[in-house]
Amino acid sequence: MSSDLKSGIFSDFLGYLAENGGDDISHITTIAPLPDADVYHFHRPQLEDRLPANSVVTVHHDLAESDPWLDFSRFSQPYKDAGRIVCLNSQQYRWLTMRGYERLEIIPHGYNARFLHPIKRGSRPKIILGLASRRYGRRVKGEALLFEIAKRLPPDKFGFLLVGPGRTQEAHFLLNFGFETRVFEHLPYRLFQRFYQEIDALLILSWYEGGPACIPEAIATATPIISTSVGMAPDYLKQGTNGILLKRNPDVDAEQIRTLADDPAFHEVLNKGAHDLSNTAISWMEVSMRYHRIYREVCSK
Repeated sequence: MSSDLKSGIFSDFLGYLAENGGDDISHITTIAPLPDADVYHFHRPQLEDRLPANSVVTVHHDLAESDPWLDFSRFSQPYKDAGRIVCLNSQQYRWLTMRGYERLEIIPHGYNARFLHPIKRGSRPKIILGLASRRYGRRVKGEALLFEIAKRLPPDKFGFLLVGPGRTQEAHFLLNFGFETRVFEHLPYRLFQRFYQEIDALLILSWYEGGPACIPEAIATATPIISTSVGMAPDYLKQGTNGILLKRNPDVDAEQIRTLADDPAFHEVLNKGAHDLSNTAISWMEVSMRYHRIYREVCSK
């Protein structure tokens, strides 16, 4: 891990890999690399000077991210050293390919098949938009865009369901604008099926994303996605089929979203498309199997 900084996302990710490792693979999580391991998997390679040749790195972040902590100059040498670079999406893959990086592979985030299943949606009095993410002080999750879009939506036709630490702040704003709004700052993962049941579309307004992890969850639950063109969204979202790709123009974006309420036929098209494409996301078990194949390939070399 290269640091003892705690991360819920990393803990979950490592837990899935270890859970589905099989009898011939043993995962050991450490801060510094242990001597004589068969394969090393680095998750914060920017904190390392050099990596051993039998190493794997995962590109967890958006390579266009403006945060100095994630400046690419900190990753360039470790990525060159790695035996394999795993991208979460095709945008990362193209970005690195254009800069001469090789030994690349795409393995997206997965979903937990024990808890998440396709949902058949009926009509509701209002269109409920769901947002599931932690709030960051840098507002990289698109809070400003949320506010501008909300100002342009009719509260009698739309409502919101927010999940994630800090989202009470957005809930206050939306309530003040007259929207029916519910918020859960902490929701156990086993209840996320209920979250997707309660919404008509997942809203992703981020400026930067490696994933996000909620995209494969929405795909698996047959939930239409309304998203900026970040992370895995262009790989999974087909405009007008299972969702809407936003332009980051509040007037244009709000008009597209309003169509869900103003045109029931269009809303039904998205619901059908989401169902038809619900098998395109892969489970965490499949993600783990793909990583274990890479481990064996790197080890054999």
